[in-house]
Amino acid sequence: MKPLMQILFLITFIIVIYAIIGLELLVGRFHWTCQNIETGKINDTLLLNRPCGDEGGRTCGPGERCEYINSRAEWPGPHYGITSYDHIFLAMLTVFQCVTMEGWTDIMYISFDAREYEYGVVTSMLYISLLIIGSFFMLNLILGVLSGEFAKERERVENRRSFFKIRRQQQMERVMSGYTDWIIKAEEIIIREEQNEDERQAQAARRIQETMLHKRHSLSESFMNLIDGNKELLNHLNSCRKDAQSNLSN
Repeated sequence: MKPLMQILFLITFIIVIYAIIGLELLVGRFHWTCQNIETGKINDTLLLNRPCGDEGGRTCGPGERCEYINSRAEWPGPHYGITSYDHIFLAMLTVFQCVTMEGWTDIMYISFDAREYEYGVVTSMLYISLLIIGSFFMLNLILGVLSGEFAKERERVENRRSFFKIRRQQQMERVMSGYTDWIIKAEEIIIREEQNEDERQAQAARRIQETMLHKRHSLSESFMNLIDGNKELLNHLNSCRKDAQSNLSN
């Protein structure tokens, strides 16, 4: 954007310079035209209704004289008064029209009629130099700057696309990395819970086994205590059984 502003300032500077030169050479000259001496009217014919100059410009025909027409209603000037060097703004507009190469030859011929009808050396140098500097050089410079700016903008867009692409890939990698970490942590938690469950089951089995052994040992001790406590009864039963067997044998 900055080079375009610089080129714009440069073109404006050149237009102002040529407008000032046009003011020095042709200020008010486009309002001079041929007027009938007897009637005081100007010719309504388009080809004859042109600027004239009392000194070096286009001369009028018989019965006419070159007069300054101050009334815009009677004759505003070439192109309805738009093409003129009366003040700096109209001069800049006229120079800008020449830079665009739209009808610049008509403006040059009008300048010939107003100032240098026969040779037009100074006027020709003015418009030809304006055409070379303003049209060819400056417009090509503008095209070059625009091409460079478009190339920079294209590179900027490509860099922005690459940046967004890389950032999107990084975001996807972060998301996938977080998802992978979450899966790994979940698997570790599941494995840890399974290990804890196995340990709990093993501890429960050990407790059951210890309980069974303890009950078996307690039952054995109870049975032995029962036997020890009823030993006399068992001896008496054994003696009774022996007596019964001896009686049966007799």
